[in-house]
Amino acid sequence: MRTPKKRHSLVAVLALVLTALPAAAAISPAHAVEQCQHFAGPTPSAEIDLQNDDDPEVRVPSLSNVSVCASGNVLVRGEPLRVEPCGNWDGRCWRILATPEAGATISSGVRVCRAIDGAYSCSTVDQPPWDIDTPPSDTLCIGIDLDGGRPCANGTALIAFE
Repeated sequence: MRTPKKRHSLVAVLALVLTALPAAAAISPAHAVEQCQHFAGPTPSAEIDLQNDDDPEVRVPSLSNVSVCASGNVLVRGEPLRVEPCGNWDGRCWRILATPEAGATISSGVRVCRAIDGAYSCSTVDQPPWDIDTPPSDTLCIGIDLDGGRPCANGTALIAFE
């Protein structure tokens, strides 16, 4: 019994697609994290009076409820895999386009809160967002046409770069 080449090709392409889909689905579009460290305290206050005139020249205040929080946010841009028909959705011709181009926007910040001699206050320093993009690259097209056509432009019947 003889198995047609089209059937073997279809099975190979479907196997390739099924192995690639979980990796593409695992890409998260956004991820934000905040980590904090808290120190209850209090620390003792200290004064230094160098001239012995009851007017201290140096005073170190008491610190309590100190917390330091660092945050980061990553937003991923891109569409790594796209499935589309060659013409209409009759199921005889379709292709998967894999685009390795992607980008990310990263922002971060630090927040410090503390009570100095009982007065509570917070300070925040934010890093402006910055963008990272991969260089332009070709799109890999994996297609199948049960009628024997070319689902990927200017390529073979199965695989091409666009």
